[in-house]
Amino acid sequence: MPETIKMLKALGEDDNKSSKPHLDETKIKEMERLISESTATNMLLEITTRTSGFFTSCVGFETKIDIQDERKSTINLDFYSLTNVIVK
Repeated sequence: MPETIKMLKALGEDDNKSSKPHLDETKIKEMERLISESTATNMLLEITTRTSGFFTSCVGFETKIDIQDERKSTINLDFYSLTNVIVK
């Protein structure tokens, strides 16, 4: 019985996963530009990533290839997981 419950939970989690959106060259270049400008001007960004089928957003300042969030915690960025970058 516990195995059945675990299997049902896993199936439910899979249903909630999202596929990675297709990013065209224009969108990728725009995200690169914003990240580059943020590094130079200390601009606040909201960065959305997709990991293991789930989207996560964080708000912070670009510091090299990492993000420092509002609590001064450093978040390592995986460029291939980026799905959106906007100015906050």
